[in-house]
Amino acid sequence: MNTMLSENAERKPRVLHNLQKQLDEAVLDMQLYEKALDVFEDDPATAGILHDHLLRTMATPVVNKILFSLDKDNKLKNGMEFEDSEEQDVQLSSTERTFLAKNLPGQLSSKAQALIEAVEGKVCL
Repeated sequence: MNTMLSENAERKPRVLHNLQKQLDEAVLDMQLYEKALDVFEDDPATAGILHDHLLRTMATPVVNKILFSLDKDNKLKNGMEFEDSEEQDVQLSSTERTFLAKNLPGQLSSKAQALIEAVEGKVCL
């Protein structure tokens, strides 16, 4: 068990670094696409539709990455094994996102569930 915990402690910085790198790239992509919306400033209806589409298409993969990384981090803290993949695009269904969020500890779980509801359009943040 101690071996697993020390191995996980060594893996944790790499997991967090990979998440930060992926989130930085996603934010830059979102900013680039948002800048392109300026072309439609004379057509507020189209700009609004495109803005909503941008948030849904860009935010869902970001939320998936966050949940997947939080799940990895939780497993590292608890000395559990997990598949150490460097996947760029984690594809999760709504059910899988909810499952991961519910397995997070304490307030992190409720905040993750609220984030999922927002990205799926069930509530507004």
